[in-house]
Amino acid sequence: MAMTAQKSPWLLAWSDPLAQINTVSSCVQFSDLLGDGDSKLIIADLQSKQLRLFKGTTCYEDLKLLGQPVGLAITYIDESSPRIPVLAVAAGSYIFIFRLLR
Repeated sequence: MAMTAQKSPWLLAWSDPLAQINTVSSCVQFSDLLGDGDSKLIIADLQSKQLRLFKGTTCYEDLKLLGQPVGLAITYIDESSPRIPVLAVAAGSYIFIFRLLR
């Protein structure tokens, strides 16, 4: 009886030396930051002090941070429709709040 391998819907990307990203799990989030129904992968790079946004496997935006990031959090601050979250980035002794990537 032969066993068939199931195809997983998950991308197996344990490491990628070409991406050149240095991060920890507390600096990785997945969210729909613009309220357009398209979730993006958000990664805070420890070495370059940048916030990188990925759509699929493509990095489409880099935002410079003023300190070395230690964590990211997604939260909602109002009841508006569509629900647009804010991104809180802990860097150094500060917490930076981004809404609509500003």
